[in-house]
Amino acid sequence: MSRLRMNKLCRQSCQGRKIDVKSFLAGMLLAGFMVALQQTVGSMKNKHLWQITYSDLAHTSMSARVKIIGSEGDQLLCNSKQRCVEASSTTSIDGEGDESAQQASMPGEGKEDNKPQQYGDEGGGDGEADVMITKKKRSFSSYGHALALFVHMASYRGGPDSFSVIGLGAKPAHVYGEAGFQCEWTASAPSSGNSSSDMRSIKGSARKFLPDWNLGRQYTVVVVICTFDEAVGTDRAGGSLVVHATHGEGSGIPSRSPVRILALTEREGEYDARRFLPPYPYEFVYCGSPLYGQLNPQRIREWIAHHARLFGRRAHFFLYDAGGVTNDVARVLRPWQELGYVSIHDIRDQERFDGYYHNQFLVANDCLHRTRFLPLWTFFFDVDEFLWVPHNQSLRAIMDSFSNYTQVIFRQKPMAAHICQVRRPNEDDGHDGKQLSSSRDEAWAMEELVYMNMTRGVEWDRKYAIQPRNALTAGVHRSDDIIKEDIVQQSLGYYPDSLVPNLYFYHFHGTINFHGDLCQSYAPRSKDVLPSASSNASLMSSGTGSNIFGKPNPEEHELVDFYDIHGTPFRLDTGLRDLAPSIKEFERQTGIP
Repeated sequence: MSRLRMNKLCRQSCQGRKIDVKSFLAGMLLAGFMVALQQTVGSMKNKHLWQITYSDLAHTSMSARVKIIGSEGDQLLCNSKQRCVEASSTTSIDGEGDESAQQASMPGEGKEDNKPQQYGDEGGGDGEADVMITKKKRSFSSYGHALALFVHMASYRGGPDSFSVIGLGAKPAHVYGEAGFQCEWTASAPSSGNSSSDMRSIKGSARKFLPDWNLGRQYTVVVVICTFDEAVGTDRAGGSLVVHATHGEGSGIPSRSPVRILALTEREGEYDARRFLPPYPYEFVYCGSPLYGQLNPQRIREWIAHHARLFGRRAHFFLYDAGGVTNDVARVLRPWQELGYVSIHDIRDQERFDGYYHNQFLVANDCLHRTRFLPLWTFFFDVDEFLWVPHNQSLRAIMDSFSNYTQVIFRQKPMAAHICQVRRPNEDDGHDGKQLSSSRDEAWAMEELVYMNMTRGVEWDRKYAIQPRNALTAGVHRSDDIIKEDIVQQSLGYYPDSLVPNLYFYHFHGTINFHGDLCQSYAPRSKDVLPSASSNASLMSSGTGSNIFGKPNPEEHELVDFYDIHGTPFRLDTGLRDLAPSIKEFERQTGIP
């Protein structure tokens, strides 16, 4: 071969080698970059830095499913609707977890579940694409019970087809949550004749009321009205009312596991239809607030004697002892109990449940439904409040004039608790020459405390009487749930400025637990000793209390007898004091020692 041809072939061969070296170097650089990228991705996965949120899934198709594999092997399948379940779990997406899942692997720390996970499918078909992302599933463990779902106090039959269930409920569950009830009547096994296979379980409807105006603390008052489409238990075979309570959504407790409450049991032959029809045993029933604290037995004596006389023989007083019926108070009440006027219920155990004011609303609603078919009218007021009607009228005649109303809301006369009237030596009280203090006792509080607060622009609390068959719940100052729809038209005195004629109550606030001398300050007997508007002179004072100063307002001069040192106007009101001799005489004739 000639040298020329050999040189030509050599040049072509060398040129080819140069091209192979460049390709080799480019390939090496690309391989190095891929190795570095894999190492970086692996490091990010181990440190949980590669996170895809559920909002990222919203951009996938509705039928797509995304498989999630954690660093320890956790596996879940999550669809575009952001729902995931464990692959090995037989529980559907909408189901609740097993109780064992509530146990933590170590105190104070939730257990991490590393089981394989899988989708709960919502309509996706076969052939769906799986997308791999990384997530760590966390669990939440609950311990103990904060509050009771329902605290049952009592249940009452409201007629052939209705019942009322009274109690307390956990405020988070009933006020802020969706706790609910279901009612069921189960007939007792027949004593003869039909076999047990003939027994029926009848489902009813439940209506829940929370009547305590959201004043309860940890517990709120719950009234459940159960009604049935047919009469139940009227065959007098007996039976039971069962109420099923559910926690509702958000409680963390499966709603498919209701709490069974045996609310009421009727024995065979116990049902009596006549008790739901007039005539009723009483004309008037009193439902009191819880009695608590160190009650003054003399104040209780005056109160029960006055109202026993006012209400008449066909009356009954339901009192609730929340710790206030001491031995001294019991000695006062026992004679009236023996005469059939008084029933006392021990409710001291309710203090375990933190409601409102010794569970005042609970007591009111229990008493309302307990007395539903006992009187014509049920009265709600406190033992430091004295009902009053004009001396020439009877309570029965006044209440008969209100018979077209479901409830009558009457106003108070707020009395000064520690201001008494000056009495001069050997001065009679104006009661036909009789001395202020009768032969039975020294002067009663109603004889000493005779000045009414005349402050204008204040909406003083009111109390009420109700025809109990027309009400579903009771409040402290009125019922907000009556059977008839128009509560305003059915409530005489509903608005603060409306007037209920001939019916008031004297309120001696702060006296029922006071054991000292009520007369801390004294005021003049008559208006003619008032100082002039410019003098601002001190009125007569005595005892351990403060002086009473006169600050007459010309516009109120005809309504006000004096002003105290705080500028509070007062007027003499002897309406209740005028009744004291008659009350004491009634007490004596009744045989009360």
